[in-house]
Formats: sequence, structure tokens, C-alpha cells
Amino acid sequence: MSALAPTLKQRFFDTNGAPLVGGKLYSYAAGTTTPKATYTDESLGAANANPIILDANGEANVWLDSGFYKFALTDSLDVPQWTVDRVSAVGATTDESSYPVGAITLANNVTTFTNIAGFVLDTTLGLTYSARVDISRKVTGAEVNQTGILDFTYNSVTQVWEIIPILNGDDTGVEYTVTSVLGVEQWIVQYKTTDIAGTGYVGTFKFKVKDIF
Repeated sequence: MSALAPTLKQRFFDTNGAPLVGGKLYSYAAGTTTPKATYTDESLGAANANPIILDANGEANVWLDSGFYKFALTDSLDVPQWTVDRVSAVGATTDESSYPVGAITLANNVTTFTNIAGFVLDTTLGLTYSARVDISRKVTGAEVNQTGILDFTYNSVTQVWEIIPILNGDDTGVEYTVTSVLGVEQWIVQYKTTDIAGTGYVGTFKFKVKDIF
């Protein structure tokens, strides 16, 4: 199977189309002015300076963690060029294997998904949490990969979580913050779901939390 190569090196240009030599790329947590690190290579072992100073070709190595970013680009004299919010890295493909159903337990106002080490959500009653995820969905014995928004809704009456996929680009949900271990990819397994048509589906689903924001 062939695929196009990703952008091998980030290059930036001024309004005349010339390389933005000495330009400055600032990185923040999405929706904020809180600095957020980018990295020099895929290991994420060494952070770039913030701002990154572009080289003589207007280039830089910019690797991202699993969260969302806001970027602001200026020239060497700090004249703004543009700002782009809610930027995320290109994620890896989803593992298509199905997992057994995981139980859910409650303790001290915190919900922990068992069989998934370390995944914890604040369970303030009535709140809804969302995360952008890769979904591997088992349907009549076949695996169907879909990407969308998941709403995690805490039901204070039955004390269970309902996982509601909004699939096929039909992003009608409202995004909220999922609190987890920053930068760590984790799995959520649950059996009760409702599809966007409202007809319902019961089966084994595997959810990979790709972005922690």
C-alpha cells in the first residue's frame, strides 16, 4: 500500500511569498495564551525554543504532542503574519482488534474505566465530556474505522456512562474538556452506544483517546 509522504520540514513565507527568514513561531495551548511546547523530533525528548526562530530558509522542525495547539507567526520584527487555533498532530491509525467489554466503577466522585490503566474523568453530575478519537467499530464481524466526536455523558440516575458516537462528519455535538494524563494515548472500552440515527447499537467498541485538550 502506498501513501503520500507528510510535510518533511515546516517552511513559512511572508506576504510576498518569500521564505520568512528569522520569523518567529509561537505555540500555545489551544484557545489560550499559555505557552505549549513543540519538539525537535518524533521522540518529543527535546523541546523547541518558544518562539521558534526560523532558519535562513524560513524552515523549522516542528513536532507536536497529542494535544491541541494555537500557533502565532510573526516576522523577525514581531509583525504578526497569522494566528491559527486548534491545530493537532496527524495521529496514527487505529488498532482494529476488538477488546472485551470493560466494567465501570465509581469511587469518591471519580469514574475509572477498568482494564484501562490510568484513565480518569471528573464525574461532576450532569456534565458532558468530549474527545476527538479514532474509532474501531465491530459490526457483524467486520471492523469499520470511523473518526468523529464522542460524547461521554454521565447519567446520575443509572450511574453508567453512555458513549454516543457522532460519525461520518456529522459533528453536531458540543466539545468539552476530557481530563486525563497529558500526552498519553489511552483506550476506553464500553458496550452501550447509540448511533447518530438513534436506532441503537450494542457490541464491542474500542476507543483510542488521541487528543487530550
